Amino acid sequence: DLYIFLGVNKMHDTVKIIRVSFVRVGSAFYDQKKATLETANDLNEIGFRQMDNAARNIAYETRRNEKFRIYTSASPRALHGSKYILKRLMDENVLCGRILDGKSCEKTDIIKPLQLLNEIENFDPVVFRFLIHGYPERVGEKTIINNVEARIKIKGNRSISNPENLDPETGIRKELNQTEYIKNRYWEHVNLNKLGLAKDLQESLKKMESLEGIKKRAEQIKIWLMVESLLGLIPKHYVIVSHLTILQALLGKDNINPGECITKTFKYTS
Repeated sequence: DLYIFLGVNKMHDTVKIIRVSFVRVGSAFYDQKKATLETANDLNEIGFRQMDNAARNIAYETRRNEKFRIYTSASPRALHGSKYILKRLMDENVLCGRILDGKSCEKTDIIKPLQLLNEIENFDPVVFRFLIHGYPERVGEKTIINNVEARIKIKGNRSISNPENLDPETGIRKELNQTEYIKNRYWEHVNLNKLGLAKDLQESLKKMESLEGIKKRAEQIKIWLMVESLLGLIPKHYVIVSHLTILQALLGKDNINPGECITKTFKYTS
């Protein structure tokens, strides 16, 4: 229920509407650690297809009289995905004739990074692929490779970092997925030295933002959405491009696939 989502009291008669399309970031190469909106270029081919599906869903949900904005995490894959969504909407003339507060359809006017939507602090997707799936990754100590400083590539060992645990209820062996791994901070129970994980990456893991911190951020995002909905008279359609754990806390939904788009309409009274 909309009012339960934000705990808003229905005390007045003036109703403001904001439509929000929540999009999980798409699959990426993870080659870029930092990027600007102009330089972000991290999506892989699968990520493009995922963002293409998201753009189609957003186009279907868009109304001609709405103010349109994309708010995004500052991660390179989120910025790249946001640019691609906007491009697809422009290519299909979805934004043609739209009310945009007198602003142009340039991406810098429509796409806005929002710090609250950023990835979990000190979360490194490459490290977690190494830990959860046992994939070979460049997560060792830094060295000089072809005259360039780079990390040593190490083969993962899932039997140490994410062993199959016997479920006492079903008797089925089950690996921890990312959500469970982060929720239980499983890496704190793993011999990371034995895996060969670099010392500085181990320190980052120790400082990784807790789920409680993520939940507090989600509450701040909800308040921000409420305030945004009450500004001006024009109905709004915001696209929020963010990461799995942030969207889980916002939507109360565990299974959100890369590129998945979930649109909700919120009505607030003022």
